[in-house]
Amino acid sequence: MMKRSQAGLPFAVAMALLTACQEPPATPRLPPSGPRAWSAVEWGWSRAPALRAPSVVSDVKAIAAGMSHTVLLRADGTVVVWADGRGEPQSTPRFPRRDVVPPGLSNVVAVAAGWDVILALRSDGTVVAWGKAASGQLSVPSGLTNIVAVAVGMSHVLALRADGTTTSWGLNVGYHDGRDGIVGWGSLTPPPDLTNVVAIAAGYRHSLALRADGRVVAWGDGFRGETRVPADLTNAVSIAAGWGQSLALREDGTVVAWGEGNSDTGRTEADRENEVPSGLTNVVMIAAFCWHNLALKTDGTVVAWGWNDRRQTDVPPGLRNVVGIAAGHGHSAALIGDGRPPQRPTFPPPRPSFPPQQPAYLSAR
Repeated sequence: MMKRSQAGLPFAVAMALLTACQEPPATPRLPPSGPRAWSAVEWGWSRAPALRAPSVVSDVKAIAAGMSHTVLLRADGTVVVWADGRGEPQSTPRFPRRDVVPPGLSNVVAVAAGWDVILALRSDGTVVAWGKAASGQLSVPSGLTNIVAVAVGMSHVLALRADGTTTSWGLNVGYHDGRDGIVGWGSLTPPPDLTNVVAIAAGYRHSLALRADGRVVAWGDGFRGETRVPADLTNAVSIAAGWGQSLALREDGTVVAWGEGNSDTGRTEADRENEVPSGLTNVVMIAAFCWHNLALKTDGTVVAWGWNDRRQTDVPPGLRNVVGIAAGHGHSAALIGDGRPPQRPTFPPPRPSFPPQQPAYLSAR
């Protein structure tokens, strides 16, 4: 199958980056045993400095992962980042490098990571962006306030307002249905009258929104089927988006995935990111990036599936007590707690409050 891109080179460039720099995968590192503060563990691509983080970072509340960077949000509202800054220009106020957190950044309540961009949502509802972006993702709209959630894809950014509406910026790629060309909304243009949104997710060139009634809305480039939400999907409590796949977590702890997956790369069915592992239940959190997915279960264990060229789906043996997960380009990451089980999402999914607050499923120590 020929890869098609309505925007020219970005898709080809992205796939070239995905297959470049094939180096031996790193051995997964588990945090030290025994009493410890909230800590992070990563596995996958050995070249990614995301795998060279300190083994323990205290008081972590949330985690995000991108191309070759990992982001931690601490309970005090500060952000810790480790990233591959090679090939990026000297950090400047206009184009700060991913591995250089903007000076004075504080009061952060949520973080999101894309291909080469990092977003921070502050407690006053404003958004800060930094990294190496060529599609306008760093151009946060002037006067943007009252934001309660953020998401970033390959070349666009989504933000959820307190009133349940969305806004976006970056590259607006048209919807492609795989047959007849550009036929509908671009990745930045949600369907008319989209309201009552409680969660958002951004993929390669598509976007997802979860409504308060548990329904999922998708728009953008659907060339691989990632915008074709199953008609029988109801009672969703969480969503995630990858490069060619979309995921939803249902109230009953099962996962629904759709999209054609990366089916034209010669991989086996076992590698398909749109094929949910048989018998996967009791899920409380999902994550997706590029061509692989993660699921966190009620017992604190992690299940991973999809493309495994860099061992990003090889969950470390003995990984337990996980309370947060993040999927990156060629790596995966998890937050380790103190044994308390992760909190199960509720239905109907609650609308984020304003002012926005840090995640409640972890308690700082």
